[in-house]
Parts: sequence; structure tokens; C-alpha cells
Amino acid sequence: MIRLTTFISALFLTLSLNAQIGYQVSLLDAATGQPRADETVSVTVEITDSSGSLICSETKSATSDDFGVLSLTIGNTSTFENADWSKLPFYISATVDDVLLGRSQILNVPVAEYAKKVADLDKSILKSKVWTGSYSEGEGSYSFRFTDETATLVHSNPYDGGYSATYKYVIFGNLIVCYGSGTKDSKHLFYTGSCLAEADGTDYK
Repeated sequence: MIRLTTFISALFLTLSLNAQIGYQVSLLDAATGQPRADETVSVTVEITDSSGSLICSETKSATSDDFGVLSLTIGNTSTFENADWSKLPFYISATVDDVLLGRSQILNVPVAEYAKKVADLDKSILKSKVWTGSYSEGEGSYSFRFTDETATLVHSNPYDGGYSATYKYVIFGNLIVCYGSGTKDSKHLFYTGSCLAEADGTDYK
């Protein structure tokens, strides 16, 4: 039996050059738990969007290293030309010798390819409105409000009262990086032309 242990979901250096995504698959013997080293297998890798639509599929032959690890790449400069960027996040799945190993979210989308699809973002667009959304379960709402220097996220929740956080931000093409100090998590948003999308599938419209 083959077991998936690791996915490297996105490599920024590789993506910036040729829109490839790197990944690793570890092959283990189910009976002994030992790595299946120096073994050649057939690997089929697919990239899909959040609706399940296929973006890319490739089948390759690869040989594991001394630790049973396969290191491969998928995609090229045309891989994401027809991707629907309103359907983030994207996912990657792998099948080895007809055994489906699993499906993982691509945590960092190929920003350079995405940026080709919509006009460059500027602060006037961000400041033009309050960007809002709500949970599908109806258990709260959230919003982003931008000034020239800051981005304020407000989360309203009927159970715990919600929270707010203020970040500084920078714009790279259509990528917005919101960052704070201390324990604040950073936020990465992508302007699709109609909304701000996070890689986890959250949309602010």
C-alpha cells in the first residue's frame, strides 16, 4: 500500500519563473512501515478549483530516493491561463499506481499568473467601499475597510461578540499583503476585479 505523507503545495521561486508547482510524495510499505526506496512508479497529479473543475492534469513516471520520497513538479506557463480566479482556493491531488493518495489545498496560489488576469489594483479601489461578506451558516459577518495606510478587519459574531484587527498593508500588482505586529496573523488578499479573495476561499465583496 502507498501512503501520502507530504505535499509542498507551492514554491514561490519556481512559480515566479515558469508557473510550476512542486510537490513531494512519500512511499511507504504498509506492512513494514519502511520507505519504498529506489522504486519507479506512475504518478498522476491534478489541480482543481474550489468547484472541482479541472485546471491541470499530468501523469509522470518517477523514481523514489533512498528515503522513498518522490520529488516532482506540475504545470508550465500556460497552466493557469483558463483558471477561474473567483474559485479559490485551488487544490492538488495525487494518484500513484491507481491509488488516490489524497487532496490538499494549495496554500499559495501562483501570484504572477493571477496578476495577468485583472487590471492592477490601487488604493483608490480599496478605499472606494467597505468590503463585506457573511458565513454561509449565517453565524456572523466580516468586513474590510481601507485607508491610505491601514486595513481594518471587523468580524461580528452573535456568539462571542466578534473582534477587530487593524493592519498595515502593501500592494504588489493585485496582491494585498496585510501585516501587523505581535501575534496578529498576516492576511493575503487577491483582487479578482469584483472581490477580494483569500486563499482559504473567503471572499470580500
